[in-house]
Amino acid sequence: MTKKKEQVAKVEMVEKFPLDQRVVHWIGAISFIICALTGLLLFTTAFDFLAPLFGGKIMASRIHRLAGVVFAITPIVALIWNGRNLREFLRDITHFDKDDIAFLKGFVPYILNSPGFKYPPQGKYNGGEKLQAFAQVFLGVAIIITGFILWFDGFFGQTLLQLSVPIHGIAALVTMLLALGHIFFAAINPRSNAALTGMTNGKVPVEKIKVSNAKWYEQLKKENKI
Repeated sequence: MTKKKEQVAKVEMVEKFPLDQRVVHWIGAISFIICALTGLLLFTTAFDFLAPLFGGKIMASRIHRLAGVVFAITPIVALIWNGRNLREFLRDITHFDKDDIAFLKGFVPYILNSPGFKYPPQGKYNGGEKLQAFAQVFLGVAIIITGFILWFDGFFGQTLLQLSVPIHGIAALVTMLLALGHIFFAAINPRSNAALTGMTNGKVPVEKIKVSNAKWYEQLKKENKI
């Protein structure tokens, strides 16, 4: 391959999700899916058809706790592996500017893939991704804390236990709904489905971020990464 061709190939794709972020994402996602399915089975008889999948309800309860432990230590793995990336991610998803707000205001035409939709200039993550990620982090913390309390119920007062049951259930249910939305945008919606490939090999098309993440695109240009 000639030097010119190598240069062209280099700028076609750019890394958005480093290896540590991808591994942590998939560990968290898989453990949460297991927690969600076993949790639904334990919560209501409507999901009894899932029982054979987990070897019965007693085994499902054990699997639920084991998967919960994996889910709970995921952020610790992220911190130990690459604390800098984790801090940058948390900083990104907790800072909203006027362009992020503008994106959220135009969320309906974005969902509907309206031809008239124009992206407000976005950073590495758009306003919707920031809001969704922030909500999942917040709810994830609530799920972990209440799950710990319910598991070791002998160490906590009755009032705290009574509060933890609905909080755990509601936080888990909302997170499941957010996860379904996340799957839709990452894998199905044509405006954002490059995210699935990005979370697989780490890279996204430069031409796509030029349109959908203009601020990040300009930042990458200044850093001579594209």
